Amino acid sequence: MKKWGEVDIIAEKDGVLHFVEVKSVTVKVGASFINSHSPEENVHLWKRHHIGKMVQTYLAETNRDPETEFQFHVICIYMNLETRKARIKWIKNVIL
Repeated sequence: MKKWGEVDIIAEKDGVLHFVEVKSVTVKVGASFINSHSPEENVHLWKRHHIGKMVQTYLAETNRDPETEFQFHVICIYMNLETRKARIKWIKNVIL
């Protein structure tokens, strides 16, 4: 973790680094997932800028080539506390 942020998940598959931001919202009693706030709305330009800095810091601190291939993803979780059900949406390869 750095002063400008953190990345929730970092994984590597087939030589590609994957940086994942996880965002969630809870749905009020009696509400539906359709009417709820979208968690991905919290991954705005400012947040993506800070994640970009975090990616570059990670590459430098792990002695990786600055041109290392990577992707950034957002996992959105909608939680209904009354029904104890959740819906998950994976937004792949978001542009930083």
